[in-house]
Amino acid sequence: MPTLIQVFSGCRRESGLVFGCSLLAGTLVFSGCVPRQSESILKPSGYIVLGPGASAFGLVQGDTVPEVSPLGVPSVVTRDAGKQALVYGYDPTCNRYFSERGPYVVLLLADCTTGGVVDDGEGMAVYSHLGEPLGDPTPVVQDEYCALVPARRSP
Repeated sequence: MPTLIQVFSGCRRESGLVFGCSLLAGTLVFSGCVPRQSESILKPSGYIVLGPGASAFGLVQGDTVPEVSPLGVPSVVTRDAGKQALVYGYDPTCNRYFSERGPYVVLLLADCTTGGVVDDGEGMAVYSHLGEPLGDPTPVVQDEYCALVPARRSP
């Protein structure tokens, strides 16, 4: 999987903008002025490895899907995932989003505070890029994934 490398050496920050460029496998992706917010959108911060239960959502066991910032997820997806988290009594600010040119996998978490216990509650929902649910959300994750890095993240 190609890695996105951001190059901001000698960059200037003016009025909330960053001047720089990004490289993808040695190829210039863009250069010039980008909003500062884009820095967090472009940096993959983790990943999930899908397990056999992910097939219920039309996903492939063993696929590794990078984590994306909620800022880079369509608002229709974050809005619906937030509502689904509340239905299960989970904290919508703890939702984690994963995608790579395909559907959005959302982990719905009951707690993401420091020292919280993952087993307090963890569900999963999957959405198309248009925000359409793919399969029925589940309030309890069993074998939908087999690895999650990092295991915990604060909101």
